[in-house]
Amino acid sequence: MVALLDKRYTKRHDCDGEIIWSYFNKKAYSKARALNFSRDGSYFETDRALGVGMTVLIRVLNCIDHNDLSKDPEGIRWNALGEVKSCRELTGGKQGHYGIGVKYYPN
Repeated sequence: MVALLDKRYTKRHDCDGEIIWSYFNKKAYSKARALNFSRDGSYFETDRALGVGMTVLIRVLNCIDHNDLSKDPEGIRWNALGEVKSCRELTGGKQGHYGIGVKYYPN
């Protein structure tokens, strides 16, 4: 088995959050569940496949952080614009759901 290269540059925080996302400049949005975030990106699960390379707007509605945010003054971005870097179909009990990795554009 080949180990995957972790391209993250900042610490990830595990969370349980509710977000909405949409393709940039589109009115329609979808709900999703955020599972982790950092200053530079996030990972969420949704019921739609997203195109790698597409630009998405993410709005966090609520987030329960499982780490101590006082150690990371940058914290969570409540509204962010980013590029979809990965999209994989989940297996097992979450068939029809997708795991999405997003890298935020710089502020």
